[in-house]
Amino acid sequence: MIAERANPGFRAYLDGEELTATAGEPEWVQAFELRETGGNLTMEYAPPADKWLWWIPVILGFITLLLGVPTPARTTRRVND
Repeated sequence: MIAERANPGFRAYLDGEELTATAGEPEWVQAFELRETGGNLTMEYAPPADKWLWWIPVILGFITLLLGVPTPARTTRRVND
């Protein structure tokens, strides 16, 4: 159990093997099932935003390409009355 709010971004590994997240007591606490043998514990946190954050440069690049496309010059007709 760690003193952090439960979040799907937390990952824990024991000797390279990913551990299963469980509900702690109280329920908001992040917890993982550990083996009795012990070993080298590694924890990582990756915010869920990382899954879609790479789209921002893609969208900005697309907008930049669209702005670079030449368009025909607008001509206006003058009507003499």
